[in-house]
Amino acid sequence: NEWARAWPGEGDFTVEADRPKVKQLTSELLQLKCHSLWVKRDMPKWRFYKALGPRGQGHPPSESQEDLAGFLQRYNMENELHHLEQGGLSPLMLASIE
Repeated sequence: NEWARAWPGEGDFTVEADRPKVKQLTSELLQLKCHSLWVKRDMPKWRFYKALGPRGQGHPPSESQEDLAGFLQRYNMENELHHLEQGGLSPLMLASIE
């Protein structure tokens, strides 16, 4: 899936000044999608799109110092096995997307 590897804010731009605008727009669109999924309470999809957020904002993948409890709270998960009950991606998969 090319969309998961090639973000709109990455790559070659004819006008370099457009890059931050594209990154901002991508971030805003991901936030809108997350809000829509949150309202619908579609938590598995909400978690997936939330995990895309850092890349959508143009941040390169980075090593996190966040502990597991903080991570689970940020993704509205009760425990590390929550995805087995509710469906969706595991915390490890979400972390690897970030």
